[in-house]
Amino acid sequence: MSVVEKQPLFTASGGPAGGDAPPVYAMQDPMQFPGSQQQPKMFEQSQLDLLTAQKFEAVNHYSLMQGNQFGETLSCGFCANQYLITDRTKLVQVEGRTELVEYPLFIVQEESDCCCRCLCPQHPILAKFYHARPPVAGPTHCNCCYGGHVWKADNTQPVALTVERDGCCAKWVGCPICCDKCQSEAWVHAGNVDGTPGAIGYSNSKAIGRSKVPNRGCFTPMMEVMEYDGQAEQQTGLLTGPCFFGGCLDLCVNTVFPITSAPGGTPSVSTGDTGRIVKQRPKGLREMCCQLHGDVDNYEIDLASSLTARQKANYIGTAVHVDYWFFQRDVRPITCHTDHQGNGVLVITLCNMYCKGCLIPICIAIPFGKK
Repeated sequence: MSVVEKQPLFTASGGPAGGDAPPVYAMQDPMQFPGSQQQPKMFEQSQLDLLTAQKFEAVNHYSLMQGNQFGETLSCGFCANQYLITDRTKLVQVEGRTELVEYPLFIVQEESDCCCRCLCPQHPILAKFYHARPPVAGPTHCNCCYGGHVWKADNTQPVALTVERDGCCAKWVGCPICCDKCQSEAWVHAGNVDGTPGAIGYSNSKAIGRSKVPNRGCFTPMMEVMEYDGQAEQQTGLLTGPCFFGGCLDLCVNTVFPITSAPGGTPSVSTGDTGRIVKQRPKGLREMCCQLHGDVDNYEIDLASSLTARQKANYIGTAVHVDYWFFQRDVRPITCHTDHQGNGVLVITLCNMYCKGCLIPICIAIPFGKK
């Protein structure tokens, strides 16, 4: 198996790529993650298992890609979410193919109630992070149509992380934020956690942090990121986003969420010194079609090299929370409403406007038919 270095285009500190690149690590066994040549800073305090801590310690630049894209598209977003998290700075050859792809780190699988998932996009979930195996070639149909690469979890390793997010009906996510019931929040736990989402929280001894939408910021989306030391939590970061996003705008430009350090309080200026989460616009016709018809979103995540493995794990969990909070309830760019008699309205959503927790679609309605 060949591995190729790939330089990132952005560093979390905002400077040119190179100085903030992750530590060099050497490939050993292709079924194991290459250990960093630097020893992780806080393994004993991080509560993460050794393999998970090594990955977060070694990597600063990640991709978070939606899996099961065709299932999401065909079901209009009703399938349980899957994500693939990769190291953007390293490429690995697909076994049985010549293509190089980003080195897989984790496969994230949503666990949720099917009825809640179909009836409410802001349903409660547990998202389990499984260690990923190197990719292998998928099947070829009719000797001509390649079915795509196959990504599988490594079942010989324990669950790395669990993200717990409360939702409807315990939370009224999507209405104007006026109290705790309206605030979206998620907890990040080391290892495997089972139970009712929203009822676990800091009662679990391996909880490492939490992210929560505050009751402030009228036209600026915000998410406070807290760390938990087993006794008390402290805010360490603030994620902010744009007022206008989604719809057709998402097809044209990236959506950037800078993360600013906020030890013990709220920063007055969003500097993005801790990192950033960037939702990528579609690249190519396939991604364009998937995003037009379903909740298929891809992100690039850059984190400062000064963060510990535990802190990076908390921010990666926050990125999953951002996807559920923002992009699981946005309106499709183009929708058509008909009476099945040749009359209807074609609605083009230019973008969504954020206002105090609500997403207000800005649309153009084009009627058609005789009426």
